[in-house]
Amino acid sequence: MRKAYLKDDGFPTLRRTLENETRRARVSARATHSSWFARVFVMTLILARPTAAQTAPNADIPIYSIAQPDWPLWQLPSMKSAHRGALAQSERIRLFATAEGPDCRNPWWQVGADAWLCPDAATLTQALGSESAPGATRSSNGPIGYVAVGKQGALGYRRLEDVDVGSPNGELQAGFMLGITQASQAGDSTALLTTHDLWIPARDVQAIKPSSFKGTEITGELEIAWVFDKRSPLHSAPDVRQRPPAFLERLAQVTITGQQQKPSGLWFRTEQGWLKSTDLRVPELQPPPQGIGTEERWLDVDIKSQTLVAYVGMRPVFATLVSTGRGKPGTELATPVGLHRIWIKLRRSDMDNLDDADSHSPYAVEAVPHVMFFDRGYGIHGTYWHDGFGVPKSHGCVNVSLSDADWLFAFTGPHLPIGWTAVFPTARESGTLVRVH
Repeated sequence: MRKAYLKDDGFPTLRRTLENETRRARVSARATHSSWFARVFVMTLILARPTAAQTAPNADIPIYSIAQPDWPLWQLPSMKSAHRGALAQSERIRLFATAEGPDCRNPWWQVGADAWLCPDAATLTQALGSESAPGATRSSNGPIGYVAVGKQGALGYRRLEDVDVGSPNGELQAGFMLGITQASQAGDSTALLTTHDLWIPARDVQAIKPSSFKGTEITGELEIAWVFDKRSPLHSAPDVRQRPPAFLERLAQVTITGQQQKPSGLWFRTEQGWLKSTDLRVPELQPPPQGIGTEERWLDVDIKSQTLVAYVGMRPVFATLVSTGRGKPGTELATPVGLHRIWIKLRRSDMDNLDDADSHSPYAVEAVPHVMFFDRGYGIHGTYWHDGFGVPKSHGCVNVSLSDADWLFAFTGPHLPIGWTAVFPTARESGTLVRVH
């Protein structure tokens, strides 16, 4: 998947950054104001002007709650400095210091390491007591499930009580995929709340069951593989013509204990029996790129084998199947080869091609989890809408299962602080190197 966009609410600067970077590759990466994703927020300033250029005492650090989603953070108290990340809506933040700076009428707030926000137009409410104070509103942990809009489309409503009886606030096309955060009764039927705060009738969508596939952590040699074809036959020896005694299902993981080259091709010995190499996806041990430190983390994506291996220096620590771009090399639908570094990480993002007037297959996917962009709008991200790992299927991104995306998101830098929705690399923590070949 590619062509990501960020929500327009509260984070226009990061949105423009993603737009500009992606447009250079003729890949659309923008926030969109389409009817079904529209948000309306009242922007008010509810705060007392803090004392300039002073640090709050460590024992009594004020805590605030922010009402807007994706509120931008900078590395210095200036909008001309580098982006640092974004805060989640309703997240409680600590005010460590204030400082006068340009581009902000009020003093800048320091809310973390190398993290500054301009409180102008932010809805910030001081929280009482500690972070665990009763009644505190916390940011959402994400969708509880995913659905696809049915053939007749679906209408969306801002208020639960309007479902089926009031005027709709949006219309969702057939095939669109949505993240669901809540289910509730609306009259005699069930309604679902999307991650864009639209209530939709449950009868108009079908539940999506994400893949249960997951990679494996490596503690020794890289001696694993996965069955590629459905019901791959197990043999007692290479080239045996007898009826195979057993089969392995697609995506089954095996441990390779040996191999033999025969006239019929390469065969691998596993703990279950012998398998043809053409029935397997086998990751190969790769040397680190030049300049990688002995304890530096990096990722290797092999388009031919459709595998990803995570390394620490020369040591493989994790391996899994992926789905890369289905386009020919060098086209927009191909995963770009070469050495890259993760330049932004997003807890969730939305992806579509609705602005592409030439597209014959419009799509929109909401709440794509654990997005790690490494080359403009191309990245690694969780995939809940297919189970075809091991086969090129994406619009250029590297698709991984939800479980694998969670593991890789925690493994790679920069790390996303709790309560943030986006994070950029800094001088202290660079983006993890990703090699695609």
